[in-house]
Amino acid sequence: MCFKPTFIQLVLQLSLLVCDLPITSGRTAKSADSDEIRSLLDPAVYDKGKRPQAGGPALTVEVELVVESLGPIDSHTMDITTILNLRQQWRDPRLVFNRSSIYPSGHIDNNKPETLGSSYLPLLWVPDLRFLAAKFGERHDVTTPNILLRLFPDGNILLSQLVTTQLKCRMDLSDFPHDSQRCVIAFDSYGFTADDLIFQWSTKRNGTLAQPNVHMAEFSLTSLRPGDCTSTYETGTFSCLKVRLNC
Repeated sequence: MCFKPTFIQLVLQLSLLVCDLPITSGRTAKSADSDEIRSLLDPAVYDKGKRPQAGGPALTVEVELVVESLGPIDSHTMDITTILNLRQQWRDPRLVFNRSSIYPSGHIDNNKPETLGSSYLPLLWVPDLRFLAAKFGERHDVTTPNILLRLFPDGNILLSQLVTTQLKCRMDLSDFPHDSQRCVIAFDSYGFTADDLIFQWSTKRNGTLAQPNVHMAEFSLTSLRPGDCTSTYETGTFSCLKVRLNC
């Protein structure tokens, strides 16, 4: 007599076949990529205390500054509060990786960056950019740290952060209430001289931008004028960029 399996028995047999598949077949390209990047950032091989190309030519960091919000301006304390989208891009040759060794050939764009979570930021060397004449500053953390971090296969890194700064602004109120003001946002490296680190405005996009209709009750932002403010002190020459806000 021939035995005819029931539908339930057939389902159970298929389930057993699936369970017998090697566990490694469930390993995704994404997880492999994450493992590759974490291995590059292993403290045993990556020293985040040293800048890229340490001992070699100065590292160039390209910068974009987007004014998201402006104000208030306090004429008594002579300061202005701004919300800025600060973008920096540089190349770290120590973080070069090859997607073709992770993904099947032809299944992915080898120039596509890997987007990393904010937890990766403390593992990286990042430029020690500081705002000059800043009274106060903080990065936005609601609802999570406002950080965009991308690593490109050629070692290029894009870091974008949303920050609030309160800066000194020397004002001329002699024409009040018909006055106009010019406030300067300037930044440099605190610890690296121009022999090690050079800031420059982005060569790929407009280095300074403002969101449409950025204004306050007292003033409207009429223009942005980028410039260079590299200065020499007793401790050396430090690369510096500035943008003048005309209000």
